[in-house]
Amino acid sequence: MNNLSKRYVSLRRAILKEKEKLEERLATIRAAVQYEGTAQKIPTGRSAAKRSAPADSQPVKRRIVRAKKSSGNATTLQQAVGKLLSDQPMTKREIFDALCSQGFRFQSKDPLNSLNAALYRNDKVKRAGPGLFCRA
Repeated sequence: MNNLSKRYVSLRRAILKEKEKLEERLATIRAAVQYEGTAQKIPTGRSAAKRSAPADSQPVKRRIVRAKKSSGNATTLQQAVGKLLSDQPMTKREIFDALCSQGFRFQSKDPLNSLNAALYRNDKVKRAGPGLFCRA
């Protein structure tokens, strides 16, 4: 057997061994999901693979994640901030108040955090001092 064949056989054995470990882990996870909400002990290890899905079990219902509704803004927050800023420095609160007066609607629970992220990520914005921002 040449060197490549030996290497192939060795890698294949390692992959099959890893596959077996992953299947055991998956069986443990399935068992945990199945027994969720019950007072029964969650099976673990190799025995869990055998007991992971009883014959009378129902398929797991998956939750569908839907896209969030739009806030109705014509532009993104970063675009609105880029258009709003001028060469004169403004504080975050002044920028926030100006955006709100222009009708920009925030969807987050803490809109100042969203504004803060937009200010630091935006290429059109530069820091003009501590807590002050202006157009780049």
